[in-house]
Amino acid sequence: MFKTGNLLQALWLSLQVELKHLLPQIQAPCLLLWSDKDLTTPLEAAQEMAAMILNSRLTTVEEGFHEWGLWYPEKFTALLLAFVRQVERTATSAQKIAIE
Repeated sequence: MFKTGNLLQALWLSLQVELKHLLPQIQAPCLLLWSDKDLTTPLEAAQEMAAMILNSRLTTVEEGFHEWGLWYPEKFTALLLAFVRQVERTATSAQKIAIE
């Protein structure tokens, strides 16, 4: 995100190439953090992505717009860490069940 070249390349790719067909291939737990006032990528797009990505969670916030995570880093970080903790607990539980 902080390397301008990478950011511009990702933006260009997202505008020029249809990538939706790749979403069902994502196998890792996925958290989509969205502002319900996002004007750049509407909430409907996030809902569509969440429906296509197995094991995903869409969390919306009222703060900000598209870049809300930059302006509300404490909230962004809290939501992200809560998701990571849940994924870790789930993985640990699954390992315990597999051992038994």
